[in-house]
Amino acid sequence: MRWSIVRVVGSALVLATAGQVWAAPIQWADNEHYYDLIPAWRISWPDAISAAETMTFEGLPGHLATITSAAENVFINVNFNTGQSSQLAWIGGHEPNDDGVWRWAAGPDTGGQFANGKNPTPPFNYANWGGVEPNDRQATEDYASYNVGRKFGRINPGEWADSTRVPTNADPIIGYLVEYEEVVGPTTHVLAVGVNWPADNLLGGEDAKHLASALKSRLSGFVKEPVVRDYNWDAPPGQNLGNFRSSFEEVVQDVAVGDTLILSLASHGDSKEVGSEPDFWTSTDPRKPYLEGDGEWRSGNEYVLMSEAAGPIGTDVDRLYDDELHALLADERLDDVKKIVIFDACRSGGFGPDLGFASGIPNIAVLAGSNEGYFTFSAGDGTGIFTNALIQGLNKGPDGFSRADTNKDRGVSLIELEDFTETTMSWDPTGWGGLIGEELPLRLLQGSGVFYGLDVEFSASADFTGGFSVPEPSTLVLLSMGAVGLLVYALRKRK
Repeated sequence: MRWSIVRVVGSALVLATAGQVWAAPIQWADNEHYYDLIPAWRISWPDAISAAETMTFEGLPGHLATITSAAENVFINVNFNTGQSSQLAWIGGHEPNDDGVWRWAAGPDTGGQFANGKNPTPPFNYANWGGVEPNDRQATEDYASYNVGRKFGRINPGEWADSTRVPTNADPIIGYLVEYEEVVGPTTHVLAVGVNWPADNLLGGEDAKHLASALKSRLSGFVKEPVVRDYNWDAPPGQNLGNFRSSFEEVVQDVAVGDTLILSLASHGDSKEVGSEPDFWTSTDPRKPYLEGDGEWRSGNEYVLMSEAAGPIGTDVDRLYDDELHALLADERLDDVKKIVIFDACRSGGFGPDLGFASGIPNIAVLAGSNEGYFTFSAGDGTGIFTNALIQGLNKGPDGFSRADTNKDRGVSLIELEDFTETTMSWDPTGWGGLIGEELPLRLLQGSGVFYGLDVEFSASADFTGGFSVPEPSTLVLLSMGAVGLLVYALRKRK
């Protein structure tokens, strides 16, 4: 049976069963936030965190509760304990690296560490694990739950446990705790799109997920739960492109003046052989640097390939052209929104003039993993070298600042990211720079080739300033790098 708290009378809880009228969220006077227990039998943690961020109360956005003090924990326990046996609810903590470091992943506290194992850590210095928790009894117990019922094993009411993302009988999840609070400052919206081409060792969908998670975990301020679109190459004609258009519209409807919109696209990229825009020289040989190998003249009509459902590669129903992206980003609803567009696709540098400095679109910047006539590359695991480098740039270095934050101003500009991914990362001996100029095996290509690093392109409108605001000291889970040495063993062109 599901229970909701109707009210607190003295110290007595008055409960209502599911089917009766549910009470409104309850406000805690100390921080003026509202809280609620939402019943959802065996909901997964990812579904709970997404559902919480779609909720509002009295105009306040919701998120999975982040409990940062003993007083807040007591308030929740007093007001939302059901008095029933075997009842846990999700809260917003997780252990993203499975290394004992627990962080909040919801609301303004996103990315903040609160525990190392059982021990509370700065900046919050509060955790309320029960019994032997977190015991990592199963390898995937990386998500925090809250005992909203009677004593459960050694876990007292109001204490926390580590649970698997999809509940099991060992972790009887009955719902999730939502916290509603005012968002101070603008919101960052992320739409991350990628297409998987497994036969080509190009997993753009993985890039989309990794970059979205990194941005959500790393950026300061309120970052709304990213919208991730993970497509496959063999979708029916036009399906992926149509889905992208719908997703973009949904995000646009959610933005407000002063917000930031980050759009990332990872897939094959190319340009028309004959088109309406001026021609440029494009390389056809990834084994040699740009302009030194074989190539051909092509038009400046760039596109990202969304699928290859039928017929010759890249029929128009499968192509996201520069002109369409221009029309989408030039929407007047986005005039007062900062727009950052990231491409991990071949020849994507050509999108710069179309969307950036020469586009007429206000407050926009474009960061592309290649110039208009060259390739981006995949690592041996199919993820993008450029995407990996971006995440490395946002990641904290030994000095506590983001690796790409060269001026140590607690922010990472897109120019700093361009320099880091193209220069610093390329020559950093801890990265893949030690193999610059060496002959490497290229998966799915005949023979071997030489990796010459990244040729990253940055373009922005005259009124664009800044980049990513990053809190310090801070950390970022390196979601897609893995062992750096493995990345260079099977570089693959993204054509």
